[in-house]
Amino acid sequence: QAQDDFFFTTYFPEGAALFRASALETLGGYDEMFFHQFESLDLAFKLFKGGWSILYCPSLISIELVVSGHLSRRPSPSNYYYLRNRLWLAWKYYTVPRALIYSIPRIAVAGVRSARFGWFRYFLTGVRDGIFAPAAIREQRRPLRPEEWTEHRRVEGTGVTWPDAA
Repeated sequence: QAQDDFFFTTYFPEGAALFRASALETLGGYDEMFFHQFESLDLAFKLFKGGWSILYCPSLISIELVVSGHLSRRPSPSNYYYLRNRLWLAWKYYTVPRALIYSIPRIAVAGVRSARFGWFRYFLTGVRDGIFAPAAIREQRRPLRPEEWTEHRRVEGTGVTWPDAA
């Protein structure tokens, strides 16, 4: 999509997001278990499953400070949260086959990066805590139904424009 177009999407940038209060009240807002990394994607899945749409609005602008260096190249607790929370998303929204297809390559890439850049301990704990998610995450397991995945892919792949969308 062009940078100046309004369009529907399946995720949102957290730096510049506005929500209908009724959507957050209905869905319970952010999951407090997602302390750092992927909390916006978790909320986006909740919005999608709840029947809400996410509209990209080019007139909302935010500026983010750029942190020097790549996160994957430095040992940091963020490496742990990044991997653990990705696996928690799979727990919550993906069927088992889809979760495996989603998770295995990401675990493999994180494993190589962790060995290369010295954060293997964060990798191991992230995998352990992601796979053996706490009951609070497992109880929220509501995988997207096939028709929801079809709609998700349609919106994500085409960037349905507004106001043309239904």
